[in-house]
Amino acid sequence: MSDATLYTTSNPTALSTIGDKPLITPIRAVLTATFWRPNNTTTYAANDIVSDSASQLIFNNAAIQNGGSGIIRQASLIDNAYVAALLGAFELALFTAAVAIQTDNGLAAFTDAEMLTWVGNISFGNSFITNTGTGAAGSVGFLAKNVDLEYVCASADTRLFGLLMARNAYVPVGQERFDLSLFVQRFS
Repeated sequence: MSDATLYTTSNPTALSTIGDKPLITPIRAVLTATFWRPNNTTTYAANDIVSDSASQLIFNNAAIQNGGSGIIRQASLIDNAYVAALLGAFELALFTAAVAIQTDNGLAAFTDAEMLTWVGNISFGNSFITNTGTGAAGSVGFLAKNVDLEYVCASADTRLFGLLMARNAYVPVGQERFDLSLFVQRFS
């Protein structure tokens, strides 16, 4: 066995080796995206898109280098509104390439080509109330633990893309803000 070559976090793209075997040290990161939904209170149905109707969610630096990989260990969603009558249940669909922008409150519809870049979904069904103030004065937090969703970014990209979907008949608050975080380990 030859000597090990060790690298510090100041050179995160370097690989360590023992003999001819590379050792890849995962680098932890938190990837974030935020959006505000439109200023209406139109009820969502299951599988409706929850968005700002103008963009998709972009999680930058999901990989250390283009075409790199990682694992999403857990994810959180903060809904910056509280609706006591029915808390929302949500699901985040993730892709390795940009998907078509879909209108808020429209039924999710991904093309066959988009599905070829699909990484998987993260469900946010169990919530804990962080502030029970009415409407925009409140907030609800969701945590998805033990996600363990592996991904490989596109060959010329380091990003993941996503769209949030409702999983129940949810009555929103106008201009509700959603903050999403992916807790990842990046490998390359």
